[in-house]
Amino acid sequence: MKKKLSCALAAGLTIFFFAACDSNTYADYASMEKSQLQGSLLMPISLEQLEQHSDCIVQGVLQNDAETCVTADPRFEWAMPSSGATKSTLTVTTILKGDGLLSIGDAISLYEPYYVYEVEGEPRLLYYSYYCPSEPGKTYLFFLNQNDAGGYAPSGFENSRFPLPDAQARGAASIDALTAEDLYLAEGVDLEGYKALYREVLEAYAE
Repeated sequence: MKKKLSCALAAGLTIFFFAACDSNTYADYASMEKSQLQGSLLMPISLEQLEQHSDCIVQGVLQNDAETCVTADPRFEWAMPSSGATKSTLTVTTILKGDGLLSIGDAISLYEPYYVYEVEGEPRLLYYSYYCPSEPGKTYLFFLNQNDAGGYAPSGFENSRFPLPDAQARGAASIDALTAEDLYLAEGVDLEGYKALYREVLEAYAE
């Protein structure tokens, strides 16, 4: 199982090679048509798996500087990109694993598994697994791996990104009431499975 999981994560991270970037704003995403690029991915489903398959674990604030980055073959301008991601700056506020890699206050390039591309003249939000855009200005806990673009990427798609609620909203009842949209997840996600992992992560790492 460990070997299979490692292979799946390595395959998933290949989406973070890119050739060109364009800027977007978070407000734009709500009005876009959405399409899932790949689902049913083999991902970490427990805190132990997340820790094992992540280079670092950090809390940080996402900055409002998202860029869509895609790889496309210039010989075929009509074709969809072969891969893509969205790059934003994450300002690290707490390091929970990876002291040798990062320091508090670092502004790292975060490559998230979704991107925007124009389809039939209209921008469309394309996402991997069930990972929808993170919201700028919010604090998240990320399980990350270094990538070949010189930045960091979530080690297990949406199962490695967790919005940090305030202390009053961390109770079981409050978490039960959260919707997929509240958690920046696409429709169809295993919401109860994600919430179970969310509770485990918060119990272990949230201040």
